Amino acid sequence: METAAAPGQRAPERADRRADAEGPRLPHPAQRRGQRPLSVGQHAESLIAPPTAHLFVKDHHVNTRKTSFSSLGAAAAAALLLSACATVSPTVGSGNVTYGDAKAVEQVTNQFGSTDLQMIAETMARSLAQSYAGAQTKPLVTIADVKNKTSEFIDTRSITDSIRTQLLKSGTFRFATDIDGMKNQTDELARQNQSGLYKKQGSAKMGKMQGAQYRIEGNITSIVKRNADLTDVYYKFSLMMTDIESGTIDWADEKEIRKTTRR
Repeated sequence: METAAAPGQRAPERADRRADAEGPRLPHPAQRRGQRPLSVGQHAESLIAPPTAHLFVKDHHVNTRKTSFSSLGAAAAAALLLSACATVSPTVGSGNVTYGDAKAVEQVTNQFGSTDLQMIAETMARSLAQSYAGAQTKPLVTIADVKNKTSEFIDTRSITDSIRTQLLKSGTFRFATDIDGMKNQTDELARQNQSGLYKKQGSAKMGKMQGAQYRIEGNITSIVKRNADLTDVYYKFSLMMTDIESGTIDWADEKEIRKTTRR
């Protein structure tokens, strides 16, 4: 007949059976590091207290990564800038640059080009100079805008600049300040007369400007036709000179240009 064991003897057996049922347990972190096991209160504090040291290390790694990304971004931007400068900078002695005749016929495309500009300017200047070749005095002229009525961009100011240059070289016309240059003209007069910086003797006087007798203006139009085989482009440049006082048109001329491109 078995006798009842003392309570102190059965406790180890029950603890052993419970340990076998629950399986093996990992040792406490303090025991793994060879330290004394924590008490219940110390273990609870370790669970509640935030791992500040680990957070600091983590934040340090994040800040380090951010700094690294910023440094990499700055380095990449600098490298891109240097490569752009290297691309734009001219190459000395490359041998790829050649000069051509500015008056040569340009046939790269059927759009308005340098040859068209030169032909128009020469035709208009020659026609106008011949009309006033026998005049006793040089007419005073101003140039207004030439309207671009085509479907492409054309710098009409460049055309009128060339016409004015050729007429001045011919010695048959004088030119007054046009609308675009009037602001610079009036600003200069005001600077000499109202700033107090210049002597009155020798300075340009207000109210001495000469008004133009004639105004030159015009327009450029185009007609474009296409089919399966070719593209035909037609330009017409019209120019006229008007007497400002009377409002009469004293001269007019036009230049026609046709270009054909076959596929």
